[in-house]
Amino acid sequence: MRERIIYSGAHLRAIVWGEAPDRVIFTFDHWRPDRTGMAGRPGPAFLKRGLTHVQVTTAENDWFLNHDLPECLTAIERFARPFRVRLGLGFSMGGYGLLLASRVVAFDRALFVSPQTTFAPDLPRGCAIGDARFSYGRMDTHFAREAHGVIRDTPKAAGDVVILYDPELADDARHAEEVARLFLTPRLVGLRGAGHPVTAAFPSSHGFKLLTDALLSDPIRVDRITSAHRRWRQIRAREALAPDACDWVVGV
Repeated sequence: MRERIIYSGAHLRAIVWGEAPDRVIFTFDHWRPDRTGMAGRPGPAFLKRGLTHVQVTTAENDWFLNHDLPECLTAIERFARPFRVRLGLGFSMGGYGLLLASRVVAFDRALFVSPQTTFAPDLPRGCAIGDARFSYGRMDTHFAREAHGVIRDTPKAAGDVVILYDPELADDARHAEEVARLFLTPRLVGLRGAGHPVTAAFPSSHGFKLLTDALLSDPIRVDRITSAHRRWRQIRAREALAPDACDWVVGV
């Protein structure tokens, strides 16, 4: 499938697939322990549902906080303007990418899945500090801290925003709260015991379909996600099955 590049730098790249004229979805690279540069691929589920898909990728596990960021944000803001409906989806570190983009793109609906908001545990107090679970790659830490400070001081954004997280993970709860405070009417949805990211509780293909269906509903519909999560907990309690051994999501 032909791809278009709307931004390409040494650190960040924004790739477009599809040519739907009125609806666009932005997704963002996630943290990978084996990262070897940028990697992007189209989301067939999005294209089949009549969406143009923009994926923002990064060369490092740097939470997108690098010197390409201002130009990349300008490029995606300009690209998003003509679309009637703008959607965003971000997992973990990709959730921070979605938060960055939400400062320049007026998202109609945004779905955060266990979002991360910090790249290091030693950021200034007031941030979701203390989370050292994920190592970060090469970065200009001074620039990263300055950029992070600018982002978290921006005005609250509008739009239908849902933040999925596991409240049993204290770090994830702090990150979720940090994301929530930058939106006017966020919905925090806790999925206890689901892990990081919360989709770890669901068989991958079915879990992604649940998320896609939820985001494409207006407003974002979370009842099927929470219902599936309840069934998962019931099955685990009753049969002690591992999450990836279950196929119960079908038909939810």
